[in-house]
Amino acid sequence: MLKKIQTEKDIKEALYNPTLYFIRPEQVLEESKLSQQQKIELLKNWAYDTQLKEVAEEENMTLKAHDTPDVLDEIKKVLILLGVTESGGQTGKFGGQ
Repeated sequence: MLKKIQTEKDIKEALYNPTLYFIRPEQVLEESKLSQQQKIELLKNWAYDTQLKEVAEEENMTLKAHDTPDVLDEIKKVLILLGVTESGGQTGKFGGQ
């Protein structure tokens, strides 16, 4: 069962563990308790984590069901909706840390 964002502590946790709060990247857009900047940060963190998990998958480790490779494409689409472009845009490249 997913957690709900209710407090500042939840927001901080969601920024670094988005899959505890969201199944799909599109759900981030609907979260009213996050600012646009927080949504962007959360999605970039999620993209970075997904990339790391893809590397682990290549080394024969398994991914969680909701961390399929297409999640990275979904994250990119949502970032574009938030005004972030792959070449730089509002806050820099996708997955940039």
